[in-house]
Amino acid sequence: MASVRERLVKGAFLVTTGRLLGNLIGLGSMVILARWLTPADFGLVALATTILAIMSTVTNVSLSAALIQQREVTRAHLDTAFTLNSLRGLAVALVACAAAAPIAVVSKEPRLLLLVVVLSPTLILEGVTNPRQAMMLKELNYWPQLLMQLSQKLVGLVVSVAIALTFRTYWALPLGALAGQFVSTAISYSILPYMPRLGFRHFRDMWSFSLWLTLGQAVTTITWRLDSLVIGTVLGRAPLGYYTVGENVANLPTREATMPLYATLFPALAALRDSPEQIARAYQRAQTFLTAVALPLGVGTSLVAEPLVHLMMGPRWDAAIPVVQVLATAAAFCTLSSLTHSLGMATGNTRLLFRRDWQVLITRVPIVIGLMYLYGMPGVLVGRAIAAGIDTWANLAIAAEITGVGYWRQLRANGRSFLSVILMTLAVLALPKLGGDVAQIALKSAVGAAVYVAARFASWRLLGKPDGPEVELISLAGRYLGRFRPA
Repeated sequence: MASVRERLVKGAFLVTTGRLLGNLIGLGSMVILARWLTPADFGLVALATTILAIMSTVTNVSLSAALIQQREVTRAHLDTAFTLNSLRGLAVALVACAAAAPIAVVSKEPRLLLLVVVLSPTLILEGVTNPRQAMMLKELNYWPQLLMQLSQKLVGLVVSVAIALTFRTYWALPLGALAGQFVSTAISYSILPYMPRLGFRHFRDMWSFSLWLTLGQAVTTITWRLDSLVIGTVLGRAPLGYYTVGENVANLPTREATMPLYATLFPALAALRDSPEQIARAYQRAQTFLTAVALPLGVGTSLVAEPLVHLMMGPRWDAAIPVVQVLATAAAFCTLSSLTHSLGMATGNTRLLFRRDWQVLITRVPIVIGLMYLYGMPGVLVGRAIAAGIDTWANLAIAAEITGVGYWRQLRANGRSFLSVILMTLAVLALPKLGGDVAQIALKSAVGAAVYVAARFASWRLLGKPDGPEVELISLAGRYLGRFRPA
C-alpha cells in the first residue's frame, strides 16, 4: 500500500506540474486570441467542435482504460486496441464530413460545413495514436503522456496565435487544434517504440470491459455538450462564445486539481482491486485530499471573476463574468465526488457508472434547456448549478455502493473543507474594492488563501489532529524540504 501511495503521490505531482505548464500555455493562447477574435468567433468554432466531440465520444470504446485494467497485456492486446481505435477514428471522420452539409443547413450557419471538414482529421490522428501510452499509465509512468500534451498545447498556441495575428480570422482556432493533434500523435511513436499492426484477437474481452464505459461516455457527452448546441442555435453565436470561454475559465482551477489525481488514481486503485478495504481507504483519502485543494480554488475563482475576466480578456467579455461565477462554484462542489469514475473503472463496476450517467442525463438536460427557454442565459446558469448538485449526489451514491462508505460519512470527511471555504468567502466578500484588476486579484487571493489555510489547520488541531489531508500535506512538504537539507 505504501509503495502504491508513494507512486501515486509522485505521479500526481508530475501530472500536476505538466498540466500546470500545459494550461499556462492554453491560458496564454486564450487570452491572446480573445483580444483579436470576437465572442461570435469563439462561439462558431465551439459549435463545430461540439458536434465533432459528440460524434467522437459516442463511438469511443475506452480501449486505453481496458488496457490499464487488464492484468497482463500482450502485443496482441496493443494491436487490437490500435486497430479498433484507428477504424473508429476513420469512420467517425468520414461520417462527420458527410454530415457537415446537412448540419450547416439545419443550424443556418454555412461556415460550419468547411469547419467540420477541416477539423475531422483530428479524429483520425487521435485514433492512430500509439496505444502503448496506456501501458505507461498502467505503470504510473507519466512522462510520455506529459510530453505529448505539452507539445500539443505549445504547437497549437504557436499556430493559432500566428494565424490570428496575421489574418484576424477564426480559422486560427481549428488550424491550431489540428496542428497540435498531429504533433502529439507523431511524438507518441517517437518516444514509445511500437510498429502498428492490425489485429482483432482480443476484441471480445476488451469490448466486454469497455461496453458500459462506451455507453456511459456517450450519455455523458450528450448530457454535457447538448446545452452548447442549443445555446448556439437558440441564443446565438456570441452568447455561446461567452458561455464557452467563461466555462473554460471557471473549470480551469478545479479541473487542474482533479485531473492529475484522476489520472493516477485509476491505475493505482486497479492494482488494489483484490483488496476492497484498501480500495475504500485509498479512495476516501484521495477524495478528501482533492476536495481540500480543489474546493477553495473553485470558490476562489468565483470570488475574483470580475477583475479576472477584465484582466484576461478586456471589458467586451463582461457577459462571461456571471458564467465564471456560477460555474466555478458549481465545479468546486462537484469535486466532492469527482473521483468516482476512477473508482468504478478500477473495480470493474462500469455498469454502475452507466446507470449514473443515464440518471444524470434524464434530469440535467430538461432542467438546463427548460430554464434556458424560460430565462435565457441566466436560466442556463441556474440549471447548471442544480445539475451539479444532482451529479454530485449520484456520484456519492455510486461510491457508497462500491466502497460501503455512506453518504454522510463521505460528506463528514470533508467538513473542515466546508467550514474553511465558508470563512474564506466571508473574509473576501468583506474586503473593500481597492485599486485595479491586478490589485484586486492579488488582495482577494492573498486574504482568501490565508484565511482558508488558517481555518483549516486551526480546526484540525482543535479536533486532535485526525488523519486527513493535513497529514498528507505535511508529509509531502517534509519529504520535499528534506531534499534541500544538508546530509
